[in-house]
Amino acid sequence: MGMPPTVPGGDAYPQQGAFPPQPGFGAPLQPGMPGPLYLEPQTPPLATASLVCGIIGIVGIPFIMSVAAVICGHLALSQIAASQGRLRGQGMATAGLILGYIGIGFIVLIVAIVLIVLLTVGTHFSTSFSH
Repeated sequence: MGMPPTVPGGDAYPQQGAFPPQPGFGAPLQPGMPGPLYLEPQTPPLATASLVCGIIGIVGIPFIMSVAAVICGHLALSQIAASQGRLRGQGMATAGLILGYIGIGFIVLIVAIVLIVLLTVGTHFSTSFSH
């Protein structure tokens, strides 16, 4: 027990600030120094576009935005699969795809109902005029 050994002309322990701070531990990176080794996975803009177009396709402009949601969703999923973990957003792209397909389904259903009504009404009028 006793005092720590001293070095000639100095203290036993270096003064605070005697060593420069290490990068990555609070020290700002200097120009030309490499950045951090781990980068947060990014969301591709096509995944966001797919979700936004899907929502607008359900609420506002049905057919055009629904088709855009499906196209953007498939492209985003392809980018995410090929990125080897650098991209995320699979849930967003999938949600956009689902909304896009639902919007297209609504349009197909509405067109089918309109055609059935027109064919039914058209045959009804043609038979009522012939009597």
